[in-house]
Parts: sequence; C-alpha cells; structure tokens
Amino acid sequence: METAPLDIEIIYDPVAEAHNEGLVLDATRHRVMPDSEFVLWLRRHYKRPTLFEYHHLETDNIVLCDWLIRGKVAQELEAYPHDERPSRAFLDLRIVMCDKSADAMRRKMKRAAEERQAIRDEASAERQNSAKHLKHLGLHAESRAMASGESSFIGTREGGQSLAMAKEELANLTRNRIITGG
Repeated sequence: METAPLDIEIIYDPVAEAHNEGLVLDATRHRVMPDSEFVLWLRRHYKRPTLFEYHHLETDNIVLCDWLIRGKVAQELEAYPHDERPSRAFLDLRIVMCDKSADAMRRKMKRAAEERQAIRDEASAERQNSAKHLKHLGLHAESRAMASGESSFIGTREGGQSLAMAKEELANLTRNRIITGG
C-alpha cells in the first residue's frame, strides 16, 4: 500500500524569531522589577505599555527594556545604576530610535524566516524531483523513501552534496575514536 507524502508547511513564528534576535530573560541573571513611578510615567509619556525594568544580577544595574514577546523576550534600551536614571532628553532620543530599531528588527526577523522557508521549499522540490527520477529508473522503493523523507537528502542551498560528503568524511575520520569535551 502506497501512502501519500505529508504536506507540512512551516509558517513564520515570531516567538522563535524573537528568541533569535532579542534578550531571552533568564531568572538566574535577570529579575523583572515591579512597576515603579518612573516606569509608569515612561509608559504614559511614550505611549508604550510594554516598557519595563529588570535588575541585572551580574552587573547590579537596572535595565530599561521593551517587551518583544511579553514575559519572554525583550529588547534592552538602556542600563544604569540604581540611583542614576537617564535624563528625559536622552530617553526621548533613545525610545524614538528604539521604535525604528524594533521595526527594523521585526522586518529582519521576517526576512530571515522567509529565507529559511524558501530554502526548505527548494530542498523539498529537489527531493520530489529526485524521487521522480528514481521512479523513472524503476527504483520504486527508493523513490517512495525519497519522497517521504525516509532517505537522507540535503538540498543544494542547504549545503547539498558537499555538505553530505563532509559529514560522511567526518564520520569516517571519527570512526573508532573516542572524542571527549576536554
């Protein structure tokens, strides 16, 4: 019985992209602070409900941030000692620049995700073409394995044959060797 290959489409994931581009908060290093009068004023003044501060446990500084993904990933705007908040003039410049930076970062994240998807789509098309070629040669089992993803295949833009050869060479070099991390 022949099964049809699954059609799976990977879409743009802003959370995954934000993890790649922003600061992922780590409880061992960062403590999100309760909203102070300063932060509440910043939110009202700049109309940015996503502003917050955290205490950096390693540097002992306060860091003003804007959430990219609330509660998970942030964009750092400025770090300062506990008793030295930045001036309003500085914040006016920094937060306006942050808007432009955040927009640019979102565009960059989306372009990167689209490029990775294009590479996956191209590899999938190459895999299907290889499957058709194998079927044309009468290699039906191999064709089904290729079409379903059971056989190894690396698309041209993913590294193609040269990556596959390098992996094989590396595997051969390390065969029967003990490799430690130091």
